[in-house]
Amino acid sequence: MGGRVSSKIYRRTVSPVNQELESVQDLVRKLAQAEAAFHAVVSSEVDAVLDPISRTPIILQEAQKTLWRREKQLSQAEQLAQLGSWTWDIPADRITWSEGLFRIHGLPYREMEFDLRTSFQQIHPDDQEMVRQSLESALQDRKPLSLRYRIIHPDGGVRTLLARTEIFVDPVGNPIQLIGIGLDISERVRTEAEMVSLLDELRSTEKKLRVQNEILKDAQDQLLQERQRYQDLFEFAPDGYLVTDTHGVILEANQAAAGLFDARQDFLTGKPLVAFISPDERRTFQTMLGQVKNNEKVRGWESTIQLPSGMTIPIVLIVASQRDLWGRPLALRWQLHDISERKRAADSLRASQQKLHTIVTSAPILLWAVDRDKTITYFEGKSLSTMGLNGQDFIGRSISEFFGDSPHLFRHIDSALAGEEVVGTLTAGDSILETRYSPLRDSRGAVAGVIGVSIDITAQKQLEADLAELDSRLVQSRENDRLHLSREIHDGPVQDMYGILFHLKAFTDSLPAGINRAPVRIMQASLQQVVDTLRTICRELRPPTLAPFGLEKAIQSHAASFQEANPELALELDLTPDGQELPELLRLTLFRIYQQALTNVVRHANARNVLVHLDFTDEQVTLAIQDDGDGFVLPQKWVEFARSSRLGLIGAIERAEALGGQLLIESALGKGTILRTIIPRQKEYQSSVEDSIL
Repeated sequence: MGGRVSSKIYRRTVSPVNQELESVQDLVRKLAQAEAAFHAVVSSEVDAVLDPISRTPIILQEAQKTLWRREKQLSQAEQLAQLGSWTWDIPADRITWSEGLFRIHGLPYREMEFDLRTSFQQIHPDDQEMVRQSLESALQDRKPLSLRYRIIHPDGGVRTLLARTEIFVDPVGNPIQLIGIGLDISERVRTEAEMVSLLDELRSTEKKLRVQNEILKDAQDQLLQERQRYQDLFEFAPDGYLVTDTHGVILEANQAAAGLFDARQDFLTGKPLVAFISPDERRTFQTMLGQVKNNEKVRGWESTIQLPSGMTIPIVLIVASQRDLWGRPLALRWQLHDISERKRAADSLRASQQKLHTIVTSAPILLWAVDRDKTITYFEGKSLSTMGLNGQDFIGRSISEFFGDSPHLFRHIDSALAGEEVVGTLTAGDSILETRYSPLRDSRGAVAGVIGVSIDITAQKQLEADLAELDSRLVQSRENDRLHLSREIHDGPVQDMYGILFHLKAFTDSLPAGINRAPVRIMQASLQQVVDTLRTICRELRPPTLAPFGLEKAIQSHAASFQEANPELALELDLTPDGQELPELLRLTLFRIYQQALTNVVRHANARNVLVHLDFTDEQVTLAIQDDGDGFVLPQKWVEFARSSRLGLIGAIERAEALGGQLLIESALGKGTILRTIIPRQKEYQSSVEDSIL
């Protein structure tokens, strides 16, 4: 089809051009005939004249007379054929023009002669050099010359001249005269240019037509491909597709629709779609059909189809009308999506939600969720009823309205929005909730909000507080027992030993001379050793420098005795003086941890160097003991140490926690051990340690 259209366009375009071309060619033929006739006349006259000239001067004079007689006739012929002639006397450099040549140059006729330079002034400047070279070449070769050049009229107009010359020579061969004729071919040149332009335009038009034909062919191929693609999409689409007339009678059905209706495609053709709709929904279907006819598109209408077997299938219908240019409905296009799976999933989801609701409202937990703007989207749990709250009162409101005084809550939510799992505590009224913050992701995996699971740990926290208080009181009781035992040993056995030593000394002094006193002195030395041991035990039980001089002095005093007893260890102290700044119970707790750490170094570490560091700020006190010994593998649970009878570290941990602090342990095999105790200073410590040490 594209080729036929192109051919018609081409014929309509070329026909007037051919007619114009034929008329131009006819004019050119007439000009050529006139030129030929002129040439025949001039040639015969020139031959008749020039032949005698070449033979004798007398004949030349007669020929000139004959030519003069013919001038008028020649002028008429020149005017008719738009010709002109000239004669150049080469030795004299005189050029004479015929009346026709003056006419061609747009000049009035007058009998005058030119030289060659003056004659060249009439030639277009761009062609003068070409004419000069052509003329020189013709004179040199003694050959006739034919050339085309442009001349300029006095009014500035440009004409094109076709010139032909003949050269005459003397007996010795020197050129003596040149006779030329010129034909004004300006119109022919213009016509030729127009014809060339027209032919170029025709070629361009033809090329465009070929391109258009190729484009039309490509478009036709693409249209066929798109139609086939549409047909394939229609036929093999996963959803059912139907085409019906405006009354709902099925015209086309794809394979999915046939499978949905459990029928062959050809069986469905010609059947009214309403016949497959559940009877209790057919009235609604007819109403929808009327809406579509009124140019209303129906989307997402849920309906039910009923098969001949009685089985029903829930579907979603989308229908739109196909209309002509005037907006009149031609056909209806239907999409039928089986939502059986979605229905089952929705039922399962509702059951899961009900189960979740039951669990949440039965267990002592609180389940809540917020979006990225921290607006509450879900809030439910048994804990709400215990706090006298209703979850629906929270939905759609910012969580800051209820927990604005809990900045750590918002930090945890921001961390969860960044994709982290966070655990923290939350206070709601008199309740303490342990809350896990988890990112809530959408179907694409992006974090859309935060889901929180809060467990009421109020009773657990109260129990922990009671246990902490019990631990604290046990520690205090142990310290009181230590102090009491230290005092009893000092005031009882030690004093008794001193009394025995005094009596032994008096007894020894009263012995007569010559009596062997060695057994008594041995007894005195043994008793003194017992006294020293008891005094050491008293110092361990009750550091004498701790109360009056502070923790720093107590550690220095103990370190001196420790270094003396363990010379193989290099003990380095880095202590901040505390004086009376630290509470007595805090000083005593840190001193006991220090004692236990050095005992462990001696018993288990095989260390060469020990560093003790004491520092404190307004907020906390830090005591660190570091050794370069064997180290050990940290247990996953500290109860494993207790089971292996290694109770020293367990006791140290309990002492730190009893004052609200913590003991951090860093150790690895072959890398030594660091015990770092951190206890807050701002805590009010209730001490029952006896005033004897305070």
